[in-house]
Amino acid sequence: MFKNVPKKVKEAAWKFLKYVTEPVNSLYWSLTTGYMTCRVSAFDSVLMGKHFEEEPRGLLTYKQLEYARRRPYFGPYPEVNSIIRSEWEAVMTKVKSPENGVKDAAVKAQKALDEYYK
Repeated sequence: MFKNVPKKVKEAAWKFLKYVTEPVNSLYWSLTTGYMTCRVSAFDSVLMGKHFEEEPRGLLTYKQLEYARRRPYFGPYPEVNSIIRSEWEAVMTKVKSPENGVKDAAVKAQKALDEYYK
């Protein structure tokens, strides 16, 4: 929620957040989109269990949580991340070849790292 919005907007946003995160709605969202549920109760539900029996790949995201780590948004990481994304976009839109995109990303990222750690 945003800090500097009218009280009515905050109340409406809070009402929506409560609605969308109710177990039944979280379960529905997850089953229909493939995204993770935001509630343990939805994950533990009978319907989710049946879904995982029919589509075991759906469990992969949850199994990976054990290894998940927050991205390090300090130091040169934000700049390097931006470089990688920009080069990826250039490759995906065929502005650059994959080889040139990787090469340019490496050069630019190394420059950012060198600048930060000098």
